[in-house]
Amino acid sequence: CLAELRHTGGDFISAWRARSSARASDADGARARRYVPRLVRANLADEESGPAPFVDHGLYVVAGGTGGVGVWVSRHLRARHRARLLLLGRRPAPAVADALRAIGPTDEVTYAQVDICDAESLHRAIDEAEQRYGTTLAGVVQLAGVAADRAIVDETPTSMTATLRSKTHGTWTLATIAE
Repeated sequence: CLAELRHTGGDFISAWRARSSARASDADGARARRYVPRLVRANLADEESGPAPFVDHGLYVVAGGTGGVGVWVSRHLRARHRARLLLLGRRPAPAVADALRAIGPTDEVTYAQVDICDAESLHRAIDEAEQRYGTTLAGVVQLAGVAADRAIVDETPTSMTATLRSKTHGTWTLATIAE
């Protein structure tokens, strides 16, 4: 609508204007709403936000669980929820020994060298963890990724595909298996 184009609210990002009913008038905007993205601080302790999405003693897959953020998230899940963890990564087990030690005692932490885009290997790793811990999968945390030390302008189609593969195809595979 023309009124939307003339809006001078100073919003850098374009907004979406939606009608709440078919009878809403573009001229007066009486029933229309303006949606603009905003960053707000979330209070995770706020009771209205509901309980944490994690189940105590639940089995969680942490894809990319031995990277910097993965270790932090894994330590949090172990400390706060006593979670059983299946950490997934592409590196061989000896290469992630320090990360596993940083997470804590490994009696309820398992590592599997798995390409999360490979559904068959992913299924096998999850099935083994479910049998080991005697429970079913409670959730997935997707932190896997390939970090590249180059500017975006230096990316090629091949390097960009490799970088985004675990974020796109891997996330899809994890979501499909977790259903």
